[in-house]
Amino acid sequence: KREFSRYHSSIRKTENFCSLRCYWNGKIKDERKCYVCKKVKNRFSFYPIYGDGRRVRSICKPCHYQQSLKWHRENKDKIKVSDRKQANKTRVELLNHYSNGKMECACCKEKTIEFLCLDHINGGGHKERQNLKSKGGKSYYNWLKKQGFPKGLQVLCHNCNMAKAFYKICPHELKDIKVRD
Repeated sequence: KREFSRYHSSIRKTENFCSLRCYWNGKIKDERKCYVCKKVKNRFSFYPIYGDGRRVRSICKPCHYQQSLKWHRENKDKIKVSDRKQANKTRVELLNHYSNGKMECACCKEKTIEFLCLDHINGGGHKERQNLKSKGGKSYYNWLKKQGFPKGLQVLCHNCNMAKAFYKICPHELKDIKVRD
């Protein structure tokens, strides 16, 4: 038998259990009635209450799943707004990090947030997104954040980014801009 703290030792003495787990297992009912479907089910058919491993929710897993589907169908607009807010928050956080707090294009100094994007300094963004099986945008931004803001990215406006992609250099970097005939 293990030794417990003073609090737990009083439980052990009065209830005569070998461990705290055995004590709680003796106190927990193995079956519970779902308040939605009214069926009596095994306690493992219910989700646990987080932070308390002993108790379970009062609705079984299948009923919880059905209620969750119903709520998602009824609240599509709320979910879209919430997702968009979170995606914009993550995007601004990334732009702020990769522009060193300036929130401007590294080439032309454009400051309008809607015009800014992330650019791979040495190219290779398409291959990286293919390896991640990401189309870009929200899922790519979340991946960057989870990776701890990896190096090799910079903030450019979309014009500079496209010019760099098509012509390998941005027109702002050219000293002499020649007009084509």
